[in-house]
Amino acid sequence: MRWLCQQPERPLLKAKAVNQTAVECSWTVSGSPVYGVFYATSFLDFYLSPRQVRTPSVGLTVTVDSDEQFLFLVRVVAPFLGPPSDYAVVKMIPNEKLPPRNLHRVRVDKTQATLKWQPPYDSPSKPLTYAIHMRDVIRKVERDYKLTTQNNTVEYVLKGLEPGGRYSISVRLRNMSKEASFTLSTVPLAAPEALKFLTEKDHIYLFWKSLAVREKGFNESRVRYLQLTTAFETKCQ
Repeated sequence: MRWLCQQPERPLLKAKAVNQTAVECSWTVSGSPVYGVFYATSFLDFYLSPRQVRTPSVGLTVTVDSDEQFLFLVRVVAPFLGPPSDYAVVKMIPNEKLPPRNLHRVRVDKTQATLKWQPPYDSPSKPLTYAIHMRDVIRKVERDYKLTTQNNTVEYVLKGLEPGGRYSISVRLRNMSKEASFTLSTVPLAAPEALKFLTEKDHIYLFWKSLAVREKGFNESRVRYLQLTTAFETKCQ
């Protein structure tokens, strides 16, 4: 009796780190056998005692230790052993190099804004120090703040903003380059009320109700931009 067997084809493996502890593996091959994904931190470990995950699908996510480099390969393991794929080398993403997550504004008023975000990874084992950078897009002024906390959800209040301002905000872990950022605009002031004009020869007097009457903390020294129409300019000549 003679058996005719066809050897499974060699899989083409792709593997990439999706966060600090997960590696996404996928491969292309025909047929419907059972695959084994083998991985280890060195070629010696691969030879002596590789870790293995079996699956009938052509992709899966493997959970590994953080901040390590791993070798991966995939091959058919049932109904019989097939040829291995090429090795895929995956360097895991270190915890401290990830940016803060879900940075957004919770509340924005005229002179302050409440920011909220989560740490780069869940349940930090020690307090993390965040660097908060604020750039005034209109006045071209920059300010930096610092916050240290171990909380899983972080809130921070930016104060001393200007009504109607536009600000670029970025948050990152201290001494790290990757950051989360967004732009916010504060609530503008209302227009002055009860504007009146009084003309005398070559002068025009303007009167209006001060915003300090209803705007708490309004600074009278703020610059007011005044625009005269052509009609008034002609009358002053």
